[in-house]
Amino acid sequence: MKFNGLTTTVVKNGNTQDIINALIAAVPIAVEQFKQVPTTYKTGDVLQDAKNACMYVRDRVKYKADGFQFQDIQLPGRMFNDTKQADCKSFSLAALANLLSKGYNGGFRFASYRPNKIPTHVYIYVLDKSGKKFTFDPCIKNLKESPKATYIIDMDVRYLSEPYSEIYGREERRARRQERRENRQERREERRENRQERREDRKERRASGDKPKGLPRVTLAPARGAFLGLLALNFRGLASRLSSAISKDSKKVQEFWNKLGGDFSKLKSATEKAKSKKPLFGQRGVTGYDDTFIGIEPATTAAAGAAAASPILLALEKLLKALKIGGVAAEAGGKVVELLTPEEKANTVPIDETGEGFEAADPEPGAAKTTPSIVSNFKPSPLLIGGAAAALVLIFVLTKKKK
Repeated sequence: MKFNGLTTTVVKNGNTQDIINALIAAVPIAVEQFKQVPTTYKTGDVLQDAKNACMYVRDRVKYKADGFQFQDIQLPGRMFNDTKQADCKSFSLAALANLLSKGYNGGFRFASYRPNKIPTHVYIYVLDKSGKKFTFDPCIKNLKESPKATYIIDMDVRYLSEPYSEIYGREERRARRQERRENRQERREERRENRQERREDRKERRASGDKPKGLPRVTLAPARGAFLGLLALNFRGLASRLSSAISKDSKKVQEFWNKLGGDFSKLKSATEKAKSKKPLFGQRGVTGYDDTFIGIEPATTAAAGAAAASPILLALEKLLKALKIGGVAAEAGGKVVELLTPEEKANTVPIDETGEGFEAADPEPGAAKTTPSIVSNFKPSPLLIGGAAAALVLIFVLTKKKK
């Protein structure tokens, strides 16, 4: 039998009549417990079945009288599976509920053994088919009622006019119902807020052409300009390597550039024009490479150009490695030249249009996916980026004229 382990106070400072009312009111619940978990077998002999019902309680529960502070009425599930001790009230409730669950008729007999009429003990009676009454006291070994009673009163549970739900635990159930109503209201409010948030989110996406939320694509325009300026000069073999990547997997390169908000046709055209140019790098210098530009201060220009386009260069390096495109080594003493020096990489915040680390390509099969570390000690300002882009354009013009 199931039980929830709760204890409900029916009446504070109750009297004998309160105990009687609570005991009778508990019968329907006890009957349901016996219907769900049958215990004794129904023989059809009402007297034998009454004896079996009483002995079922005696064999499983120890008799212990309640004290003066509390009068407990235990439902069968709690008594059999938890406390396993009770007094006459709970003994009688279980025995009577067992009989009623089998279709027999009966009730409680409340008895007094004093000159007054206040009951101090309770046991049960059952009716046979002719309506004859038989008593059984489950607290007594032979189940026979004591002949010393000075006053008895029988209460047949069939004639209850007020249902259990209106008598027993009324305030507690009312409080639980109110709590459930409040919880339902809170859940409705939460669902309403979530729906409104989703509607606003969809509206924003439609207004932005289904672009991911975060930094607008236009914020990468200066970095793309600086990158294209480096590309036109084949800076550190950028155009040569990008051309190899396009030849190997044009679709991946296009996806890469589209994520950054660029026009792939323009990127491809710029790459074709610059791929055959001599890579602009030489011996190591202030920036890691002495990128000597004609007519321009080399260290300052190279540092500004690399810093302005560093987020894109960092992402492109990942793509080139994924496509297994090597670096430039022919004019660097046989050493592979990376697009960014270690110092430049350390000062680069890897970003994309969403403001998060940009994954230029999926990791190789079987490789663990890692999140790029973000170092915030260097963030090129728009002025620096714009100036670098302009300087790179000027470099390209001067270089072209000299040739």
